Amino acid sequence: MPRARAGGSSTASTAGTVKSRPERSLYPLVNGERFDLPLDRLAPNPRNLRDDFTDSLDSDERFAELARSVARSGVLQACLVVSAASFTAAHPEHAEELVGMDYVLAAGERRRAAALRAGHSTIPAELRDDLLPHLDEVMLTENLHRAGLNPVQEAIGYRRMLDSGLTTGEVSERIGKGRGHVSKRVALLKLGHRLQQAVRDGRLGPEAGYLLASKTDEPGRADAAWALMESQGRTVRDALSAVTGDGADPSPRSTDDMHRSPAPPASARSGGKDSASPRNERADETSADVGTDAAGPERAAPSRRACQKIIARLDVQIPDEAALHVARCALLHASASTLRLAHTWLRAASIGPAYTEPLPYRDAVLVGADTRTTVHVAYACALAADELRTAADGRERDERDAEHVAHLVKAAGYIPTADERELLARTGRR
Repeated sequence: MPRARAGGSSTASTAGTVKSRPERSLYPLVNGERFDLPLDRLAPNPRNLRDDFTDSLDSDERFAELARSVARSGVLQACLVVSAASFTAAHPEHAEELVGMDYVLAAGERRRAAALRAGHSTIPAELRDDLLPHLDEVMLTENLHRAGLNPVQEAIGYRRMLDSGLTTGEVSERIGKGRGHVSKRVALLKLGHRLQQAVRDGRLGPEAGYLLASKTDEPGRADAAWALMESQGRTVRDALSAVTGDGADPSPRSTDDMHRSPAPPASARSGGKDSASPRNERADETSADVGTDAAGPERAAPSRRACQKIIARLDVQIPDEAALHVARCALLHASASTLRLAHTWLRAASIGPAYTEPLPYRDAVLVGADTRTTVHVAYACALAADELRTAADGRERDERDAEHVAHLVKAAGYIPTADERELLARTGRR
């Protein structure tokens, strides 16, 4: 007798377990088959890196939208599951957690949560036991693309892949991150529980955490340095110098901001606005940028105020796919100095996620921001690149510099310097 296939997630008469369908023992599910699975027979993945997943849902606007959609129309995309027996065979340490369960979720935690919230009894599922050898990688990749992992959770995922026998280079290639990124994240696991929690919460930035892990060999020194950062507002370098006598950066080519690492609020870590004033972080970043302005303060301060005004006033329209692709590529290839300067303007205008370090800010935009914000940030980077180029000494200014100055004049009422007025006249932009 052929086995009937199941329908949508609201159909309670069909099920994907041996107990509710006796014929399953005669006709076992095959890999790739889709069926309706009772939610009470589906276990969440015990190895889920998102140990804060349930708590984060109430403040997640995208999940709220998904939950409303599921309540109206059901779950339209099947979750990927593996059999509990196969999962237990691969990970016997989780056997007790899976007693009474027939399947374990491989991908689709948000869909499962939305179905539960909507009161559904079943969910469409697809059996994928073939994913089991790579399940940690699948889960890590899915969460990274959704910006769902904090740096410590990300580090745990990389560590698992390394423990499975992969090299750092292989992990880097599979995940799509640089080797340095993978190594720095894994180094965070050297920190004690208190500092790892600070990284999880966003109070300690991942680059600062990497420095604390890399420069403190003796137990307690990293905690002592962090205490100075919290109590006295010291930079990570200053705090390291105080507790070790050597504040040298073990990774001098790193492009992340190494200064203070105050936390963005929980809402900001999910893409919300930061209600706190950005004045302190802006002062830190401005001081770093002054050194790149060989043209001197005569031009730097007014021109950058003009750039800031343009960024704050910019009205970005919804971009098409081509424009969005160009914007993302521009963000990926922006230099460290460009990111620092653009980040200063954007944070002062409360645009984008409230990360106080440029690279985490850029990464959060790439994986979690809406399309308008992505283009806004890319435009800020383009403006910053032109601003730094025009301000640089030791080169003859050209048509591109004149175009940048003219843009500042037209868009922000910038008053050019004498040299810039001569440049505008020479290029016919008087």
